[in-house]
Amino acid sequence: MKRITMALASVGTALVLTVGLAGSSYASAEGVFLYTTASGDQETVDNPSLDRCYNRAGDGHAVNKTNKTVLLFRRSGCVGSPQQIRPGDHAFDITFESLEFPS
Repeated sequence: MKRITMALASVGTALVLTVGLAGSSYASAEGVFLYTTASGDQETVDNPSLDRCYNRAGDGHAVNKTNKTVLLFRRSGCVGSPQQIRPGDHAFDITFESLEFPS
């Protein structure tokens, strides 16, 4: 009987970990991030996933209309020292090659 209880406990733990991890991988910021490209076009990232690097180049104005802080990197791949824009804030004359919304 003790073996059955231990086996059920192990299965239960595995199930909780699997469901918990699956739920966290779909987390996203709510709202939209707007930015201007070097050619003057306006682009958006809607409800961006958290902890995902977006290789998007911006040059000019950026507005964070999400509920999370965005990190803007001067290099692609989200490497280097980022500039940040808090929820509801904007930046002028900003240049970036990638962005990320950390959890």
